[in-house]
Amino acid sequence: MEIFSEVYNCYYSVVSRILKDSPLTKEQIDNIIRSKAFSESVLFLMPKLCDNNQWNILKRTQDGMYTSNLKNEPYMPLTLLEKSWIKSLLLDDRFKLFTTDDLIASMEEELKDIKPLFRPSNFYYFDRFSNGDNFLNPNYRVNFSSILKAIQNRNVLLIDYTTSNGKRVIGYFQPLRLEYSLKNDKFRLFTAKISKNNEYRYYVLNISGINNVTLSNKPWIDTLNIKNFFNSRKGLEPITVKVIQERNGIDRFMMEFACYEKYAEYDNKNGIVTAQIWYDTQNETELLIRLLSFGPVLEIISPKSIREQAKQRVQAQYHMFFNI
Repeated sequence: MEIFSEVYNCYYSVVSRILKDSPLTKEQIDNIIRSKAFSESVLFLMPKLCDNNQWNILKRTQDGMYTSNLKNEPYMPLTLLEKSWIKSLLLDDRFKLFTTDDLIASMEEELKDIKPLFRPSNFYYFDRFSNGDNFLNPNYRVNFSSILKAIQNRNVLLIDYTTSNGKRVIGYFQPLRLEYSLKNDKFRLFTAKISKNNEYRYYVLNISGINNVTLSNKPWIDTLNIKNFFNSRKGLEPITVKVIQERNGIDRFMMEFACYEKYAEYDNKNGIVTAQIWYDTQNETELLIRLLSFGPVLEIISPKSIREQAKQRVQAQYHMFFNI
């Protein structure tokens, strides 16, 4: 089911922009179409807007300008399906991390008579850890909001953090990216810890382990970015796998690992994808578990150490099931 594409498509957005920005010259209209739509869209839209005026929504003035023929500016009222989808988002605790309580209350009032498209209780996650983050914790929400703003505004943070081993760390961190782990049901922060002499080291911090966040006056360092972060932690050798189409395996694989740097080749004759996945060495175990979740539709080819770990895990599961 596609919610948005058919009602307010690209052409609607472009024409709406033209109407709102009018009066415009023909050249300006042409530029808006080329920048906001597809390369060939100008061939379709220009005749209907200007040349033949088929839609009759623009009128040409004596000075050669084109102005809107509408009494009011175009707007996009939400469809019932869109409202139902938004109502579902309001039921997701993670959504509340990206907005304010006042806005949430306002949206809930506007949608009070709308039934949600789905509820969180409709989903059962059989492959997710049960000790996920408490997204409704007030301190968690305050810290998350501060980190999000710091990334957007390029602010270095003073962070008070407790590691998984109970060690407390306080220091200056440059936030690089927030990421949600579906497997762990946790948000984590990719960051660089900056020392007094501007030396640095990259870290991944669980948001749930952050006690306090404060904006600092330290200058933002452009060389500390997410690309260099991953390059510093990338394994020397990618994991090579083969995936077959059975059980929609190839489509599921490409979607599951969409966020990973990878190179894939498709064997059209045999219907097999061979892919190389570059990964963060500290997330090796999580990646291995995700690969094993595909079962017999995926085979780990190399490196030998990863293939051996996969073999040991499968054997251990076999022994647990059959008590051998």
